[in-house]
Parts: sequence; C-alpha cells; structure tokens
Amino acid sequence: MNFDPHEAARISVALLQAICKAKALSDVGETGSEFADVVGRARALYDQMGEQLFAADPAGLAYVREEFSAMGDKLVELEALISDDDDSLPAD
Repeated sequence: MNFDPHEAARISVALLQAICKAKALSDVGETGSEFADVVGRARALYDQMGEQLFAADPAGLAYVREEFSAMGDKLVELEALISDDDDSLPAD
C-alpha cells in the first residue's frame, strides 16, 4: 500500500465525525448499541488511518502523528463508556 494523502484526509474526516457523534451520544447518556456501533466504526477508521500512516514516508508520518495520537486517546475514552450490558459487543 502506498500513502494516499486524499484517502488519509477522507479517513481523518470520517474518523473525526464518528468521534464527535460518539461524544454527543455519550453526553446525553447513550452508551448502548447505537453508541457501540459508532465507536466501532471509529475504531475501524482509526485502524485504516494507521495503515495509511505506516505506508507514509517519515515526513508524512511526522505531519499527522500528533493528530492521530489525540484521536486514538479520545477513542479509548469513548470505548470505555460503552455499556457493559450491551449484547451487541463481542465477549473478550
């Protein structure tokens, strides 16, 4: 895979939108299946972004490293809010 800046930008925008939607859901107390779906979508996008970054040259990687790290930190926070009683989540 080669680094594609347009694809990285598309993924980044979609990831930020998913994180914002998950945050909005958690702010109103929704941490069930809809929240879990949005956070799951965000995790998949985060993983895709990671693949793009690994394909990037060092200059490209340095350019987005901080943003990517901040999104990952927020994603971990949101994943921790998913209700334990949500049957849609896979068991560990």
